[in-house]
Amino acid sequence: ERQFYETHYTAFVESQNERNAKIRHTERNRSIPDLLSSRKTCPEETIYQLGTLDEHASAEDLMNIVTEFIEEFKAKFGEHVHVLDWALHPDESTPHIHERHVFDCENQYGEIAPQQEKALEALGFELPEPEKPVGRKNNRKMTFDSACRVLLFDVAKKHGLQLEEEPQYGGRAYLEKQDYILFKQKEQLAA
Repeated sequence: ERQFYETHYTAFVESQNERNAKIRHTERNRSIPDLLSSRKTCPEETIYQLGTLDEHASAEDLMNIVTEFIEEFKAKFGEHVHVLDWALHPDESTPHIHERHVFDCENQYGEIAPQQEKALEALGFELPEPEKPVGRKNNRKMTFDSACRVLLFDVAKKHGLQLEEEPQYGGRAYLEKQDYILFKQKEQLAA
């Protein structure tokens, strides 16, 4: 990841630091490690898992589906979203894949810089509610995530898997990992 950032964003960092020096605000200067650790410019991680602890796709099926998905993802979004790395974790209770990517776009100075919202705008993603201002509950990332979910499900269907299409967030239907483990342990003890 660091090598990708150094290759693609060093010109941006150096030019921005020069602009900061000209206006006497060198305290704003950043480095590649700063970009890698900043919430706004660091790589984003997505975890791909097909199913639940009790019922899930095999590691092989998951690998085939996500490999095809990432190829389509790169073809569709690769100009502004770059997959940096990904790894299959078959040794845990449910096989899953960790994938990391970064968004970038040309800034006003003609430099390529890591910037999610502008990259998604350049890719043509609209706000979920265009009449409302950009915010935590109204941003292009929400539309992007939805498009990625549809793409993943289309690939899974090609491989013969039927998945629940509506995500579940919050409420009783959704439990954090530790809560789920405790729930399952209580269930087993009761049985």
